[in-house]
Amino acid sequence: MSLASNHMGYSAAVPRRPAAGAGLAPSFVEILAVAVLFVCYLVARSLVDDAGLPVINLAGPAILSVIMIANAVSMVKHYGRLLWTSLFWFRLSTAAYFGFGSFVIYLIDDDSRTYLEGFFNFSDVDIFKLNLVVTFSVLLVLISAKAGVFAYRRVVTARSRTSKPAVTASGKGIFTAAVIFLVVGLVVNYTTVIPYRMGWTGVVLPGAFANFAQFTPIGVFLITLWSLRYARTLLPFVLLLIGVEMTMSILMFMKSAMLMMLIMVSFAFLWDRVTTQKMLFFGGLVVFAFVAISPVVSDARFEIKQRYGANTQAGFAERFEILQESLRHETLADDMQDQHGGLLRLSYVNAATFVIQLYDSGNSSDWPKLIPAVFVPRVIWPEKPIISDIGLDIYELSRGHRSSSAGAGLFAEAYWAMGWLGLVVFVPGYGFILGFLTNFTANT
Repeated sequence: MSLASNHMGYSAAVPRRPAAGAGLAPSFVEILAVAVLFVCYLVARSLVDDAGLPVINLAGPAILSVIMIANAVSMVKHYGRLLWTSLFWFRLSTAAYFGFGSFVIYLIDDDSRTYLEGFFNFSDVDIFKLNLVVTFSVLLVLISAKAGVFAYRRVVTARSRTSKPAVTASGKGIFTAAVIFLVVGLVVNYTTVIPYRMGWTGVVLPGAFANFAQFTPIGVFLITLWSLRYARTLLPFVLLLIGVEMTMSILMFMKSAMLMMLIMVSFAFLWDRVTTQKMLFFGGLVVFAFVAISPVVSDARFEIKQRYGANTQAGFAERFEILQESLRHETLADDMQDQHGGLLRLSYVNAATFVIQLYDSGNSSDWPKLIPAVFVPRVIWPEKPIISDIGLDIYELSRGHRSSSAGAGLFAEAYWAMGWLGLVVFVPGYGFILGFLTNFTANT
């Protein structure tokens, strides 16, 4: 640990940065564990009939979750700032969406399962196929991520002789950066995003400009970290202001914005010293907030849609009224409340099994043709297709109309395009990028 002095006369312990690649690349044990799980799926399927699949579909995703979480925890205990890395979040999201999200199907009540099956009436065989696709894809990601981590190590080694020593940010530097990010983010949010949602203006800004509102959570992280290190007496006021901003996000029915700020605050508390207790506390806090707020926001959005159609604009008083009704379960979506629990939002089973079944029945997707659109700005290609329309396509294929969007996840959508070959073609590149960026983030 090194000590960084600040402009206020205090000293803050700063963890040493790991050597390029150290503790970052997926270990041989982790890769082997996932490979063994994949083989066990195949062996188990050859030994049991369809009646035994629920046990396999419960055990397999649970084991995958344990593997992913154990290695995610190992990352941050090795070096706390790996919380920022893509491989850390890949592991956590895999455990949440394709581990817990898969076996939770067998733990929910009949009404909730019926709600999910309203999108696609999946069977135990469909879930098994999804678990097989996910496990094989995770194996490809880990192998290619290992290559990506070491590819970055070669880049760092080649430049190490000419690189300058890393400069530790001072308290003044952190505070200045926090103010800049907060000012830019809040100005954009309160002059464009919120006025539009309130119905005060009909002007819709280009996405590139509106994205500056995302500076706010970065500023939240920096100002919280600064307070923890250099001005703990101001921490209650900082947290109070953050609480006000989170409340505003809830009133705007922007669940992701509220959760992102909560995650950024958690990062600040974990930044200099990661402990198991702190990880469990903040991880549990984020999960609780997600589960608690998801049905409320979904209910409120449903009510807005019933009143105004696709228009999401409504004033403060009306939003507060809708929020109160949602908390009391008195809105038009009341009869759907039990089926819209936050936990169900962790499951991709219905949409993922649906697109896998589409490919297996001869209805493959042509989404790979959209890949060039990712790299060409709309300024140069004004008529380029909207790449997010794949979600509308999936929903339309299931429901018969395009009133909403559904995501099946990268792995299932890769399978939808080219079957097992699609996983081999598309997934390794994704894993390589995750590994390369993980090492880049850890050493920047």
